[in-house]
Amino acid sequence: MLLPTASVPSVQKSYFHVEKSPITSRILITLAGSAGHGSIQSADVTVTRPNGSVSTGIILPLNGVTEIVLDGSKEADRVEIIALMSEGRTYRVYDALAA
Repeated sequence: MLLPTASVPSVQKSYFHVEKSPITSRILITLAGSAGHGSIQSADVTVTRPNGSVSTGIILPLNGVTEIVLDGSKEADRVEIIALMSEGRTYRVYDALAA
């Protein structure tokens, strides 16, 4: 079951791009930008495949890590992104199926 995403204050808004390869089923998750420099400390990414197996990774923009690639399946996979903001609050910023 997909969960609603949180409303992030506009000064901390971040934008993620999720793209699944139709050939390899690998999922590229990219931090495409944010409203303020250093507003996002990290982003925990979870990919849950239909069989229940899970892949996880972390995006660390302050360390120069702005994208990750995780294994998906040939079916629709659930992608969740939980962002930790610089002031310490966390937000569910993405929860959708990647087909």
